[in-house]
Amino acid sequence: PHDFSPAMANFFRKWLLDEYKGDVLAFAAAWGREGFSFAHAQAPTMLQRVPRLGGGFLDPLRQRNVIDYARCESFAIMHRVDRQCRAAKEFTDGRIFTCSQLGYLSGRYHHREMMPILKSRWLDSFGPAPGYMNRGAGDDIVVNAPVASLMHHNKVFLFQSDVRSHLFTPEKRRFGETATAEESVAVYRRELGKYMKTGIV
Repeated sequence: PHDFSPAMANFFRKWLLDEYKGDVLAFAAAWGREGFSFAHAQAPTMLQRVPRLGGGFLDPLRQRNVIDYARCESFAIMHRVDRQCRAAKEFTDGRIFTCSQLGYLSGRYHHREMMPILKSRWLDSFGPAPGYMNRGAGDDIVVNAPVASLMHHNKVFLFQSDVRSHLFTPEKRRFGETATAEESVAVYRRELGKYMKTGIV
């Protein structure tokens, strides 16, 4: 999400040209910048990406450039993963099981344009890690992916039980540490129960 390279800028402009079907007037109107052309488009700064609406939502009238960039970046990620999985499948005559850590729908990740990859015959499974805020004893892990959509498209969801146990060294005890062996066991049992209940592998 922090790619300000010339290569990404050129990719973004090509994506915009396709998204707006070459209509520079429609593009300028959507971005609220009269006389603007595709060649002027740049990746939004980090300050521009701060949500302007309540609840953490982007303003579609004042932040269309941010929304477009997020969609473009998501497309770039999905396209790259799809090509990698296709190469792996073709090289092994379809014998390999493919998985990617796609599916993050929160935070700074932009895995939002997911329909093409959901329909892909090259990617078998998704495996995003859970949110970092609810991993400790007494919490409830937040699933970071559209589980129902994955199941609907016959994708396997390999959910990571990425939790910290009491055995972690003090400097690494974060994101839901546990104090004792009993707490660690309780957290792992909670994880297993959640996966069994929701049908997640």
